[in-house]
Amino acid sequence: MKLTKNAKIFGIIGVASSLTFFYLLDKAITDKSWSTIWIIAIIYGLVWFVSGLLLGRADDVRKHRGNLSLLYHAVSTVVTLGVAALAVVLWDSISATDWLWVSVAMLVGFAAHWLGTRGDTKGIEKKEAFK
Repeated sequence: MKLTKNAKIFGIIGVASSLTFFYLLDKAITDKSWSTIWIIAIIYGLVWFVSGLLLGRADDVRKHRGNLSLLYHAVSTVVTLGVAALAVVLWDSISATDWLWVSVAMLVGFAAHWLGTRGDTKGIEKKEAFK
């Protein structure tokens, strides 16, 4: 699966936001600031959502031979799991068990996305493509 220019930018934004998120998460857990965890988690999710929405919509579907939504999901899964693994090594409050749970959730979500779209052409259902 070849990455588009926007998917690469999405990955870079994801790495930067994930590193920031896990650093702030470690600080908040260490300080036992539970309300801060909610705030940074919501902001982290919004950064991923907005950047994926804007960059994904800006990608030219006609120039990509594949399912763009699955491509962006793959990028977010790889980036999150990679940075989360790094966070386990760098910060004490994030454990390998936490990484395992994140991995299971991310991979189940990705598998469900793949299974749901594997019969589609470029992410478009066959019924809609051949009307």
